[in-house]
Amino acid sequence: MEGKQELSGFWKADEKIKKIAKYISYPSGICLFVMALWATANVIWSKLTHSSIPSTTDWIAYLLVPTVFLACAYEVLDKGFVYVDIVTGKFPPIVNKIVLTISYSIGFAVSVIMSFKQFELAFKNMQTGKTSSTLALSFPIWPFSAILAIGLGLMALAMLWYTIRIYVKKPEKISEKEEVIINE
Repeated sequence: MEGKQELSGFWKADEKIKKIAKYISYPSGICLFVMALWATANVIWSKLTHSSIPSTTDWIAYLLVPTVFLACAYEVLDKGFVYVDIVTGKFPPIVNKIVLTISYSIGFAVSVIMSFKQFELAFKNMQTGKTSSTLALSFPIWPFSAILAIGLGLMALAMLWYTIRIYVKKPEKISEKEEVIINE
């Protein structure tokens, strides 16, 4: 039976950050579910009435923003993405750390810039009252711009945290039997 070794403050914070990122990603699942329901309802509606539900394309496109960008930070922290190591798998560990540091630093910088620009756009859209391009049902788009900016900002923070995490050694789990021997 595996026991838990006491985690350092860094790894306790890491667990809390991952938990927060996970909770922030829950609306992504809700939006994905709503998109699926909406698309299904639109197909059924179009078969019955030979017309689609107004603004379906816009709503599904805009719901894609929280679906993707609110989950990105958790995916970075949880390593839920596909990591292809065809080339880097042959490198020594220190070279892998350097490659990851460079790539995550670039990702961090790009995400910060995109988040900042997206916040500017969200504020501009809010001030001008810009709405969706559909004629049937016009709705403000600034909330989706703001969600995109927040998601990009969270992804930038996650990349920064992951880069730091590369260099902090996580304590290995030890069995309870070994823990008793160590404590005696």
